[in-house]
Amino acid sequence: MAEAEALLAQSRALYLGVAREYMADRNSFSGDEGFARIIMPKYVATNNALKIVDYCMEVVGAHGMMRKFPMERYYRDVRSGPIHPISGYDALEVIGKHAFGIPRDSDPRWV
Repeated sequence: MAEAEALLAQSRALYLGVAREYMADRNSFSGDEGFARIIMPKYVATNNALKIVDYCMEVVGAHGMMRKFPMERYYRDVRSGPIHPISGYDALEVIGKHAFGIPRDSDPRWV
């Protein structure tokens, strides 16, 4: 559970930090850099959530898959995170291209 807590704290810190930056200066979130900054917390939080529910399922065991317990819903709902916009691979493309200074709309798409 310590690993799950650490991942949750990491996600929360990044998400809230970027939200504060956005609220302080929305204009700094323009272009490819701004887009990469906006989607980073979604990507990190979604992937951390997958790990967190896996840790939790290890703790609760098979009972976690029973509908009468909330863990079943948490586990199922978190699994849909990577496919909701912006999907995990699309996010990685944007973040990676920005890291290397490659325009987001450059071809080939997967650089």
